Order: sequence, then C-alpha cells, then structure tokens
Amino acid sequence: MAQAPKTGPANANRWGTSEFYLGASYASTGDARLNYAPVDLKFDDSWGFLLGGGYHLSDNLYIGGEMSFTDTGFTGYGEDPETGEGSFLEQDLREWGILAAVEYNILKGPVTPYITAGLGLTYLETPVPDSDPELICIPGYWQWWCYWAYPIYSDWVFTYYAGAGIRWDINDRTVMRLSYKSNWIEASGVQSSPRQDVFSLTIGGKF
Repeated sequence: MAQAPKTGPANANRWGTSEFYLGASYASTGDARLNYAPVDLKFDDSWGFLLGGGYHLSDNLYIGGEMSFTDTGFTGYGEDPETGEGSFLEQDLREWGILAAVEYNILKGPVTPYITAGLGLTYLETPVPDSDPELICIPGYWQWWCYWAYPIYSDWVFTYYAGAGIRWDINDRTVMRLSYKSNWIEASGVQSSPRQDVFSLTIGGKF
C-alpha cells in the first residue's frame, strides 16, 4: 500500500523543554555626545561572549534570560568653546549585561526564523580620565591587603533590544542560533540612546 506523502516539515518538539546555550558576539556601536560638555564619543567595535537559558512555553514561544560580557573602548574629542582648543581621550570600557528575553519561532520545524525582544540592565566600568592612583586596602584573613589602583567609574544603566535570527534544532538535544540585535543603552549624561548592532552565534542543548 502506498504511503501518504508528508505535507510539511517535521516538528522540532520544543514544547515543554528547557534550554541552555553559550556563544560569541560581535558588537558595533555608533557615536554619542555628552549632555554636559561639547564632547563627541566614538565607540570601538568589539568581540564578547554570552550565555543564557530559558523554557519553551510552546513550539513557537520561548522565554529566558541572557548574560553577556564585552571588553571594548571609546575615544572622545571636544573643543573648548572659548579658546577653541581641542582635547582627545582614549579609554577602555567593560560591559556586563543581564537581560530578560522572549523569542517567537515562526515555524515549528527544526529550521526556523525567529524574532526576539528583551530588556534588562548593563553594568558599565571605565577608568576615570586624568586621575591619580589611589591606595586601596581590603581586609584579609590575617592582615589587610593594600595596593595602588586608578579610580574606576561604574554604573548600572537600563538597556533594551529587538532583533531577529535563524534557529536550527540539529537534533533533539542540540540547537544553534545566528542572530542580529539592535541594543539601546539609556546612560545618563549622554544625548539620545547609544545603539549597538550585535551579531551573535550560539550553540546549546535542550533537556
């Protein structure tokens, strides 16, 4: 007896499974301008890494969280409005991100495009420019430990993103994602919201 032909792609069986993944990211950030001074900032492109996990509420809908780290830098240039003298600054910048995310897989099959959005917090850390080193002492088990270090500016800022990607459920346990996200950072003292274009590739498992 003839077998009935298949009418569509196989179901990837995501519903009710948990997921964990890790991967690499590449971020390109545009320019920004300070509110309190005529200083223009240009952020460097950078590599980073991320890890995350979540739960599939259905074959299409996924909710989860993600942590990321990027070690980058920026340059700043400004002119004194009275003298016209210019100044140049080049600094390192480290970013830690914690985000809650939702994804919607358009297809139920093992290969599907998806759309995603999320929000959370980003921790920024950069040295204070033109500062002198400070003596820092912390208590140890038997004695105090002291060392010299340059002051660090740090702050938690609100961030949110929207993006799209392609997901491949390689088998019942392994999944790969390729994604693009536009990430906005709401940092105080900066005009508008600096935007990062982030490309990422991750691999993970379902259980």
